[in-house]
Amino acid sequence: MLQQKNNHKLSVGSKWGSYNSRSNNIWWGVQKQKWKLSLSSQQNKADGEALRGTTGYFNNTFYAANFNYNFTSDWKLHILHASDSRDFNAQNFYTTFKSDTASEVVKSSWTQTSLQKQFAHTTIKFDAAYKNLSDRFRFNPSGSFNENKTSLFVAQGTVQFSRNPDHQIVTGAQWIHKKIRSNDRGNHELAHGGAFVIATHKLPKNIFINESLRIDWDQSYGWVIIPQVNASWVMGSLTTRASIGKGVRDADFTERYNNYNKTLVTGGSIGNPYLQTEKSWSYELGADYRMSTHFKWGATVFYRDQNNLIDWSPTPFPMMPRQSNLIITGNYTLASNISSVQTKGIETDLTYNKKWGDDVELNISTGLVWLASTSPDKTPSFYISSHARFLWNEQIVCRARQLQLSVNSVYKIRNTQTASAINAALSDNYFLVNTKCAYLLKKRSSNVFVEITNLTNTTYSDLLGAIMPSRWIAAGFQLHL
Repeated sequence: MLQQKNNHKLSVGSKWGSYNSRSNNIWWGVQKQKWKLSLSSQQNKADGEALRGTTGYFNNTFYAANFNYNFTSDWKLHILHASDSRDFNAQNFYTTFKSDTASEVVKSSWTQTSLQKQFAHTTIKFDAAYKNLSDRFRFNPSGSFNENKTSLFVAQGTVQFSRNPDHQIVTGAQWIHKKIRSNDRGNHELAHGGAFVIATHKLPKNIFINESLRIDWDQSYGWVIIPQVNASWVMGSLTTRASIGKGVRDADFTERYNNYNKTLVTGGSIGNPYLQTEKSWSYELGADYRMSTHFKWGATVFYRDQNNLIDWSPTPFPMMPRQSNLIITGNYTLASNISSVQTKGIETDLTYNKKWGDDVELNISTGLVWLASTSPDKTPSFYISSHARFLWNEQIVCRARQLQLSVNSVYKIRNTQTASAINAALSDNYFLVNTKCAYLLKKRSSNVFVEITNLTNTTYSDLLGAIMPSRWIAAGFQLHL
């Protein structure tokens, strides 16, 4: 953004493209001596491609207001409010049934308030946030709506001590309350509390250590202690790093109660109120090396050991823990605890950045990820059968004076899957390329552009049966005033 004399800034943009797609955005901000305010909105909509008995339409809008005020007594106030509405086609997002021509409307709002005061060596901060969400899902036009209304309240207080710049401590407490009102999952509430302490240290010889300890209480699983340690060592152009930490995740309302309030469920995903808490330990070791002014390379090896992993697994009717609204011939997937899952992987990335004066600039980044998960359970869960085993991504941005070309691509290898009922399949790999050509205006702060998504017109899906868009062409502008 360009700074104006009246401290006002304005950014507007618009884009039009294939399948009658339209996108508009606007951002306005003003800053005075003690306060600043910004307002923004964005809309994205399209008629979408033709699908089986429907179209891949979407109509999404987003609004936000952000306000900051600095008091003379060194108190700072921050207020954020955002609302989001998404109306979209959801065919085969959750099932592989031929009768699935689903649509979904999700509306949410988020309000957050923060109050902070800075002392000589101490900072205190209080945060409170509230989110409510409405989700209306219909499997097909002849069916009734699943209506879910959820709310989330979070309150947190922290104190940061930094008397010594090489050693800092942050301690605090948090309270969370979640609620759902649903004609599909029933009415439920859940409370969660926690206290934590985080310490950061800069030791001699460029050694950095961060430790954290969190004690949580949850209405579902009770008390748990969660420790984490991160360390790094900088030696010239080389940085080595390592971390170890514990993780805990409880089942959400969908995983516990999905399809519980329906009179009859002939197939689909079924919740499980008897789920145990998922626990894990993660280990990571990596290094970053700046080979020259322009090249930087990094690599990480990681291992995650999970117990009672919560995931969806195909389950025959006799094995269902609750059968009152199911049928013996139904095709179901049950939210289950996978006894143990071990995930190991390697990630490496390379970046290159160079400028030739002010007229030519080249930025390249590329990365590779190898991932493997194993489990003693005979029936593969959704996570193990769906995640990519190999992933390659790259991004190239080249600018010559006012002309800029961007190319990004991804290549993915995963397990094949088929659904004969809808004649759908997940291929064992796919390659995707997106491009954007822009002409930069006004000291390169504004631009007009043409972009092509899925340049090679690849046919692919990330969810079995949910077809991703084919080649999509759009043009537009983004102006900063």
